[in-house]
Amino acid sequence: MKKLFPLIILSLFITFNNVEAASCNGKRLVELQKEANNVKANYEVVKNTITKHLYDYFNNELPETAEIEVKTIKISLSNMTNNLLIVESVKDYSTYDEEIVRYGSAKSELAFKNEKTINYKDTNNGVYSFVVENIDNYIDYKYEIYSNVSDCDVTLLKTISIRKPKYNRFSEEEICKENPKVNLCQEFITNDLTYLEENFIDAVKVRAKSKSNEMINDNENEERKTLSFWDKNGKYFIIGGSLLTVGVITYVVITKRRSNI
Repeated sequence: MKKLFPLIILSLFITFNNVEAASCNGKRLVELQKEANNVKANYEVVKNTITKHLYDYFNNELPETAEIEVKTIKISLSNMTNNLLIVESVKDYSTYDEEIVRYGSAKSELAFKNEKTINYKDTNNGVYSFVVENIDNYIDYKYEIYSNVSDCDVTLLKTISIRKPKYNRFSEEEICKENPKVNLCQEFITNDLTYLEENFIDAVKVRAKSKSNEMINDNENEERKTLSFWDKNGKYFIIGGSLLTVGVITYVVITKRRSNI
């Protein structure tokens, strides 16, 4: 009997898990999946006023402070519900980039690290947001959305990834002030442009020119299509119009003659 007791406990444990897994299937799981699919991640550039210490000529911190307006990045998750739980992982490029600049290569491993768990109570009516002051480096955020319902609490429903952009120092170039709509000149970017270091101005000129040419070509193509259509089909419109005119005149003449009779 003593030997059978552990087997009975194990059997009950397996049965309980199977019942729990079964209760998570079907309609309940579909509902949770819909809630997870409604969760969205986005970022926006916002202006914030921060207080900073002043420094003297020798870079010594002074007791005086000053309030300055800076641009920051606001990350937001929306449509969070009480049935969901989110695990946030972060890949910060700050140390990685600093090591490349200092040593010529990165010594730290660039990988996602678990930072926190987000529950509905951490949100403001389903919106979880925070502000990042670092605008000099990329930060990748990964959000794994799990069920927070007891019978489905180990089920991964969805994964969302979003990259916090960094400030594009090239946007300060004069060529960018002349071509602000070129994607290379956006103030904040999510793709590295250091490969254009020596040819940035030429790259902007090429994109600006190609964009203008595309617009011109589109207009020219529309005009060419219109002219081509008329050249091919104009004569049919003329013949059809002539026949219609003759038909109308004939009808009027015949109608008048019958009325006179």
